[in-house]
Amino acid sequence: RKERVMNVNLSDDNMKDIIAKAVLDTLTPESRSELISNAIKSLLVKPTGNSYNSKTPMQDAFDCAVRDVARAVAQEQIVGDPEIKAKITSLIADAWVNLTNAERYSKLVENVTSAIERGLTGDRY
Repeated sequence: RKERVMNVNLSDDNMKDIIAKAVLDTLTPESRSELISNAIKSLLVKPTGNSYNSKTPMQDAFDCAVRDVARAVAQEQIVGDPEIKAKITSLIADAWVNLTNAERYSKLVENVTSAIERGLTGDRY
Protein backbone atom coordinates (compact mmCIF):
# COMPACT_ATOMS: atom_id res chain seq x y z
CA ARG A 1 0.00 0.00 0.00
CA LYS A 2 1.37 3.38 -1.03
CA GLU A 3 1.13 6.08 1.61
CA ARG A 4 0.23 9.59 0.56
CA VAL A 5 2.36 12.38 1.88
CA MET A 6 1.10 15.93 1.95
CA ASN A 7 3.74 18.61 1.48
CA VAL A 8 2.86 21.93 3.05
CA ASN A 9 5.16 24.85 2.43
CA LEU A 10 4.61 27.99 4.43
CA SER A 11 6.31 31.28 3.78
CA ASP A 12 8.40 32.81 6.54
CA ASP A 13 5.67 35.39 7.15
CA ASN A 14 2.99 32.71 7.47
CA MET A 15 5.17 30.70 9.83
CA LYS A 16 5.87 33.78 11.97
CA ASP A 17 2.14 34.53 12.14
CA ILE A 18 1.36 30.96 13.22
CA ILE A 19 4.09 30.97 15.86
CA ALA A 20 3.05 34.42 17.14
CA LYS A 21 -0.56 33.29 17.46
CA ALA A 22 0.47 30.08 19.22
CA VAL A 23 2.60 32.02 21.71
CA LEU A 24 -0.09 34.62 22.36
CA ASP A 25 -2.74 31.93 22.85
CA THR A 26 -0.65 30.33 25.62
CA LEU A 27 -0.18 33.56 27.57
CA THR A 28 -2.29 34.62 30.49
CA PRO A 29 -3.91 38.06 30.24
CA GLU A 30 -1.32 39.41 32.69
CA SER A 31 1.67 37.99 30.84
CA ARG A 32 0.19 39.13 27.50
CA SER A 33 -0.15 42.67 28.88
CA GLU A 34 3.44 42.58 30.15
CA LEU A 35 4.72 41.28 26.79
CA ILE A 36 2.94 44.04 24.88
CA SER A 37 4.16 46.67 27.35
CA ASN A 38 7.76 45.45 27.02
CA ALA A 39 7.49 45.40 23.22
CA ILE A 40 6.31 49.02 23.21
CA LYS A 41 9.10 50.03 25.60
CA SER A 42 11.68 48.39 23.33
CA LEU A 43 10.49 50.61 20.48
CA LEU A 44 11.06 53.70 22.61
CA VAL A 45 14.50 52.87 24.04
CA LYS A 46 17.78 53.59 22.31
CA PRO A 47 19.92 50.53 21.58
CA THR A 48 22.54 49.84 24.22
CA GLY A 49 26.22 49.42 23.61
CA ASN A 50 28.39 50.85 20.91
CA SER A 51 25.69 51.14 18.29
CA TYR A 52 26.17 53.11 15.09
CA ASN A 53 22.51 54.08 15.22
CA SER A 54 21.70 55.99 18.39
CA LYS A 55 18.01 56.42 17.54
CA THR A 56 15.17 54.41 18.96
CA PRO A 57 13.33 52.07 16.59
CA MET A 58 10.35 54.44 16.80
CA GLN A 59 12.54 57.41 15.78
CA ASP A 60 13.92 55.38 12.88
CA ALA A 61 10.42 54.47 11.73
CA PHE A 62 9.26 58.08 12.02
CA ASP A 63 12.30 59.38 10.11
CA CYS A 64 11.72 56.80 7.39
CA ALA A 65 8.05 57.78 7.08
CA VAL A 66 8.97 61.48 6.86
CA ARG A 67 11.52 60.72 4.12
CA ASP A 68 8.89 58.72 2.21
CA VAL A 69 6.37 61.56 2.40
CA ALA A 70 8.99 64.18 1.47
CA ARG A 71 10.07 62.05 -1.49
CA ALA A 72 6.44 61.71 -2.66
CA VAL A 73 5.80 65.46 -2.31
CA ALA A 74 9.01 66.30 -4.19
CA GLN A 75 8.09 63.84 -6.94
CA GLU A 76 4.65 65.44 -7.29
CA GLN A 77 6.18 68.91 -7.47
CA ILE A 78 8.79 67.97 -10.05
CA VAL A 79 6.59 65.84 -12.27
CA GLY A 80 3.61 68.18 -11.98
CA ASP A 81 5.42 71.43 -12.74
CA PRO A 82 7.05 71.62 -16.18
CA GLU A 83 8.99 74.76 -15.18
CA ILE A 84 10.66 73.05 -12.21
CA LYS A 85 11.34 69.96 -14.31
CA ALA A 86 12.96 72.12 -17.03
CA LYS A 87 15.13 73.94 -14.45
CA ILE A 88 16.34 70.65 -12.96
CA THR A 89 17.02 69.22 -16.43
CA SER A 90 19.01 72.34 -17.31
CA LEU A 91 20.92 72.18 -14.03
CA ILE A 92 21.90 68.56 -14.64
CA ALA A 93 22.96 69.34 -18.22
CA ASP A 94 25.07 72.31 -17.04
CA ALA A 95 26.64 70.22 -14.28
CA TRP A 96 27.52 67.48 -16.78
CA VAL A 97 29.17 69.99 -19.13
CA ASN A 98 31.12 71.47 -16.21
CA LEU A 99 32.09 68.05 -14.87
CA THR A 100 33.42 66.81 -18.19
CA ASN A 101 35.37 69.89 -19.28
CA ALA A 102 39.02 69.24 -20.07
CA GLU A 103 40.39 70.76 -16.84
CA ARG A 104 38.18 68.70 -14.55
CA TYR A 105 37.92 65.50 -16.57
CA SER A 106 41.32 64.06 -15.66
CA LYS A 107 40.71 64.76 -11.96
CA LEU A 108 37.30 63.07 -12.26
CA VAL A 109 38.93 59.99 -13.83
CA GLU A 110 41.51 59.92 -10.99
CA ASN A 111 38.75 60.10 -8.36
CA VAL A 112 36.71 57.34 -10.00
CA THR A 113 39.83 55.18 -10.34
CA SER A 114 40.70 55.73 -6.66
CA ALA A 115 37.15 54.88 -5.58
CA ILE A 116 37.19 51.65 -7.59
CA GLU A 117 40.59 50.74 -6.21
CA ARG A 118 39.43 51.34 -2.62
CA GLY A 119 36.35 49.21 -3.29
CA LEU A 120 38.39 46.35 -4.71
CA THR A 121 41.05 46.36 -2.02
CA GLY A 122 38.84 47.30 0.90
CA ASP A 123 41.23 50.26 1.39
CA ARG A 124 43.75 47.81 2.87
CA TYR A 125 46.68 48.54 0.58
